[in-house]
Amino acid sequence: MTLPELIIGTAMLGMIGTALASFTTAMSAGWRNSEQQFKIENASKRSGEELETTLSNMLYVAQGKSSSSTSADSSVFYWNQDGGLVAADKKAQLGEMALMEYDSAQKTIWLYKAKTTGLSNPQKTTLSSDNWGDPTLPAIVTYFKSLDSVERTPLIGGADSGIDVASASFNYFMPTGSKAITSYTLKLVSGTAESSSSGSIPMRAGRKPSNFN
Repeated sequence: MTLPELIIGTAMLGMIGTALASFTTAMSAGWRNSEQQFKIENASKRSGEELETTLSNMLYVAQGKSSSSTSADSSVFYWNQDGGLVAADKKAQLGEMALMEYDSAQKTIWLYKAKTTGLSNPQKTTLSSDNWGDPTLPAIVTYFKSLDSVERTPLIGGADSGIDVASASFNYFMPTGSKAITSYTLKLVSGTAESSSSGSIPMRAGRKPSNFN
């Protein structure tokens, strides 16, 4: 083999090596994107099921805040159960309320509920009250969140999940002659992959507490 042939052969091998490296990189990126999309679609399905379970079991919606903006928060403040610290009495004690809130800053949907263990007597007294203010006022939500007897847990998203909630919105309405309905829209993001879901859920046993006006 002459020197020119050797140089040409070496150059061709280099070109083939570069092409193979580019192909391998592209394939790896494709697999990563496919894996991210599969992950986000599964997460979206599970999140929809989680929301539907939570929303369908609500007894009564006291107030809600809705927004489809990615920089605004949405929430539902609701009567979660009848009975807990006190026997079921058709009244909504403060400790029987719950809050589901989309936090646009942390890209997470949080669930706020009263603790069930380790409560002091003053905490039990506060949570057992059925005369805790106007449930429709935004200030009552702020007060509920501030209680040290109420804990916050991530329902969807969170730093450890690898999933960001890009936007979330909740809407509550009462059709004539039908059960109350809460609808939701949700957009999840992981890396470059994203998935959206929505649904409308009728409350199974919705009823207004006797201590609400």
